[in-house]
Order: sequence, then C-alpha cells, then structure tokens
Amino acid sequence: MNIKIFLRNRFKIFSRVNDSEHSSRESRAVLHWKIIAIVFLLGVIAVFASSFLMYRDIERGELSQAVAKSATDPYPITAELLGKTVKNFEAKASLFKQVQNNRTVLVDPSR
Repeated sequence: MNIKIFLRNRFKIFSRVNDSEHSSRESRAVLHWKIIAIVFLLGVIAVFASSFLMYRDIERGELSQAVAKSATDPYPITAELLGKTVKNFEAKASLFKQVQNNRTVLVDPSR
C-alpha cells in the first residue's frame, strides 16, 4: 500500500487539477513549468545517451574515415583551356576599362 501511495503522489503533476485546491493561475503556471522542466531533462538525458553511443561506436572503430578516392582529375588542365581562360579575362578587363572611361552622366531631375 505504501508504494501505491508514494507512486500516486510522485506522478501527481499529470493528474487532473482539482478545482477546489488549485484554481488559481499560479498553480497552472507551476504545472506548466514542471512539464517544461521534465521535457528539458528528458532532452538532456537523450543528448547524453546519444553522445555516449556515438563515442562507443567511434572507440570500436565502427565509424571510420571515408576511403579516399583515386587521385585522377576529372577536368585536366590543358594549354588550350588555359589560353581560353586568359583571353576571357583580358576581354573582361578591356570591357571594364571601356565602361570606366565612358561613364554616363545622369542628370538630377530635381535641380
């Protein structure tokens, strides 16, 4: 009998609120804070448990580094490709200089 009473009193926070005992807003706020605290503590326990499991798997070697792939380059650099790239940058540089020298002057309509 004592265990039943003990467990009933311990898990009383989720029981229905008696109107005659706890009708104030403060008691409902306490209930909500208890629920928030329990959810927070359960989250902390879950994080610690998952961290422990991850640490254990790493120690066993189940989580290892990825195997490096072969060192072949899918896009080899050739002289032709390098020449095209240099020409492209030279064209952009000359276009930038033209735009910089031939600025359009905007007239302010409010004057």
